[in-house]
Amino acid sequence: MITAIEYPPALQYAEIVLYPTKKDYALAISWQAELRIHGVPLPATDLIIAAQAVNNNMVLVTIDKHFKILKDFVAKNLKLETP
Repeated sequence: MITAIEYPPALQYAEIVLYPTKKDYALAISWQAELRIHGVPLPATDLIIAAQAVNNNMVLVTIDKHFKILKDFVAKNLKLETP
């Protein structure tokens, strides 16, 4: 859903729409706290998208470098794929 707000045409490619849960927000918040300690805070939108991927055991397909930073620093279990 977050991506659809940033880029509405994405909805035409979506088979399902995931709405963030409290669990997703909690994970994103914990990651951001750690990232701030390392001096590399990331956009909230990216953190929520990644948290949804982790919490739903999904592979995140992206070319956005923020997700690599997230994986390298705090989200070791984030499954990333680049097209």
